[in-house]
Amino acid sequence: MFLNLQDKGLLLRIDTQALKVLDTWNVAPCGQPSAMDMDKKNERVFIGCRSGVFAAVDGNTGQGHHDAADRAWRRMRSSSMRRRD
Repeated sequence: MFLNLQDKGLLLRIDTQALKVLDTWNVAPCGQPSAMDMDKKNERVFIGCRSGVFAAVDGNTGQGHHDAADRAWRRMRSSSMRRRD
């Protein structure tokens, strides 16, 4: 299980059986991580940030893929905005 600490910009990986924190990862440049979803098949955690950044984190290692995720998010948003016109 994963938990965002919005005020600290952290993502926690939690063992729900032992009720303990396994890992704590900084998700900078994601300011105030809020919305979160997971791709269980590929072990990716996707985080929407109030700072306007979109982050993707490897759910096993905590390695961030922020830049690539943010570019994909911006492309998707810009193409959906064009369709509304």
